Parts: sequence; structure tokens; C-alpha cells
Amino acid sequence: MRIIVNSIVWNIIFVPSNSKELLRSDNVLTLGVTDGNVNCVFLSNQLHGELLYKVLCHELCHVYIFSYGIYFLIEEEERLAEFISMFGKNIINDTNILLNQIQRKYDII
Repeated sequence: MRIIVNSIVWNIIFVPSNSKELLRSDNVLTLGVTDGNVNCVFLSNQLHGELLYKVLCHELCHVYIFSYGIYFLIEEEERLAEFISMFGKNIINDTNILLNQIQRKYDII
């Protein structure tokens, strides 16, 4: 699979859960890693359901950060990606609900 962000092609690759591609820069084995050197997101092939959603969302945050050349300290970047993976869906859903209500109330198109 692949995704294009800011004209940059990123590959999404499922790998075995013990794969070296799932080692973070601090050598901790994790469920997903975004490698900006090769424009790949590596995901454990054991992920499914809500955990797959959360890890994929987290890693896509890194993809967008890298693709737009945004710089964060690694700790800040991880906190942002974690926040979006936990609350992003709710924020977007609430925005859509409220925007629909605003458009109806004020007849805005």
C-alpha cells in the first residue's frame, strides 16, 4: 500500500512483529515505525481492529510531519502523534457535527 503526502510517496508495509524494521531509534521493539530515510511506515502484521487504527494514525502523523518538513523535538513529536491517534477521530467527528449545525442554523453553504 502507499499514500502520497505533499507529493511524497510513502509505502505502508506490514512486517512480522519481531522484524528489525519495528525497532525504534532507541532499539525498543514497537508496533509501528515511520522511517523517513526510505519513506516507509512499517506496521506489525499482528495489528488489527482499534489498535491497528491507533498505530496507523500515530504513524501517519509522523508521515505528515516529515512530508511537510516540520521540526519537533522527538518527545514533542511523539506526544503529538499519540494525542492525534487517541483523539483525532473525535475531534474531526465533532467538527463535522458542529459545522453541519452551524451551516443549517445560519444557512451557510
